Amino acid sequence: MTRFVTLTLSLVALMASAAGAEEDTRTQAAEWASRTGIIAGSATFCAMDEEVVEEYINKAQAKIASTTVDDLDLVAARIEFRNVYAASAARAPVEGCDQFARSFKRKLALLD
Repeated sequence: MTRFVTLTLSLVALMASAAGAEEDTRTQAAEWASRTGIIAGSATFCAMDEEVVEEYINKAQAKIASTTVDDLDLVAARIEFRNVYAASAARAPVEGCDQFARSFKRKLALLD
């Protein structure tokens, strides 16, 4: 477990140093992780059906994994998803839960 934590922290530090580069180094997987993390977190905050939220998360994780360029990208994208998910689950979506609930099924379908 200690090795995993050390490896994860090393990867985060490496990503942080790369983030300071002039050009945008975010990968498609990181973008998907951020977008889907917001949606999954909002669904959790709005107390959507747990099974549907779990289905969304599983599909989002599969989409993220399918767009990674290497193992480092996969680890970074998974961390990004978890961080964005946690932050989004702690606050209401910008559009409010009623509007979010109306659009959630469509957002789920976009992952197919």
